[in-house]
Amino acid sequence: MTSIQAVAAGHSTSGPGPLPAIIGLAVIVLLVATRTRGTPLRAPKLIILPAVVLIIGGLAAAATAASTKPHLHPLDAVIIVVVVALSLTLGIARGVSVRIYRQDGSAWYRYGGATGALWALSIGLRFALGA
Repeated sequence: MTSIQAVAAGHSTSGPGPLPAIIGLAVIVLLVATRTRGTPLRAPKLIILPAVVLIIGGLAAAATAASTKPHLHPLDAVIIVVVVALSLTLGIARGVSVRIYRQDGSAWYRYGGATGALWALSIGLRFALGA
């Protein structure tokens, strides 16, 4: 049954629709555009946002674990270890590929082609592994 048929039959369609994907794509395009042009390097911005994301992710994981009784199969544990190892490796490689330079008396950073390629590879691998 197509989504049009489901609506016509009085059933609701599943999913939030295309809006979240469109918003996500717009954010990605904006980030890539600003980072490839170059951006002033500000330590608080580079530390605070990752810390906030880490805290939110940790709280969400803790809430999920508390509300369910998670049971990891050995394959699940292997996939988690592989995804974490790949993420760390690609994250370090992306960090090394970022160009840091001096402009107007302050430090700036710019993503290069290698940074973008590593970022795309990282996202692709996460999708491929279902993480």
